Amino acid sequence: MTDGRTSAIDDTPGGGEGSPEGQTPVANNGGTGAPGAPPGFLELVYGVLFEPVAAFPKIVQHLPIGQTVLIFTLVNVLVAIMSGLLTPRLMHPSAAGHMAVMMKAMTLMVAILGLVYQYAKWFIYSALLHLLAEFLGGRGRAVGVWTVAGLASLPGIFLVPANLILFIFGAKGFTLSLFMYLFGFIVLIWGMVLLALGIRQEHALSTGKAVAVVLLPVGAVLAGGVVLLVAIMATATSLAPLLPVPKFSP
Repeated sequence: MTDGRTSAIDDTPGGGEGSPEGQTPVANNGGTGAPGAPPGFLELVYGVLFEPVAAFPKIVQHLPIGQTVLIFTLVNVLVAIMSGLLTPRLMHPSAAGHMAVMMKAMTLMVAILGLVYQYAKWFIYSALLHLLAEFLGGRGRAVGVWTVAGLASLPGIFLVPANLILFIFGAKGFTLSLFMYLFGFIVLIWGMVLLALGIRQEHALSTGKAVAVVLLPVGAVLAGGVVLLVAIMATATSLAPLLPVPKFSP
């Protein structure tokens, strides 16, 4: 009897279990890679967060687009609201009071604008990942990558209780910044792992190529930042001799 959660990657010519590194995976373009009914909402959330290797074959087979949009929206709205509550505590005490009043008045607008930005980034980033995956020999669908990228935002939901705890205990300044960056980094790595697993399944890539697809945009951003920094330093160095030198009288 075939297990309903069998991965499409395991159904390779030659049978047997194994890593996609050592065999050619079956493409997931609406084929017969992951039998079974579409995942329910709670099954989808739990599977992506805690059993992604078993969950993604069913996800790319059925593409729960409506649930993905709902999950992406809820995660980003809740994170935006918590960020709005905590941002004034990162400010200097003299400005924090005014900032808190402004943030409370603008919470709804900030949440809406943040959500619009996240949607735009979701579409553009998914298109880029799909293009890179095809360059590396992938055989998936753009809508599949878009769905995977949306679900990869799920770990961000843990930022809400984490930030809520910081808010309740009154964390401020450096301590607040430290924990926010730490939690954010953990969520970022978790999301990148989910993204690589989902792209591997959707595009029938090896694990190494899927990781490369995820890391290439990050590497490009870092390289661009380094180039920009070097250009700024070079410009400042070339302009330094032209600047007037202040003279001090004895």
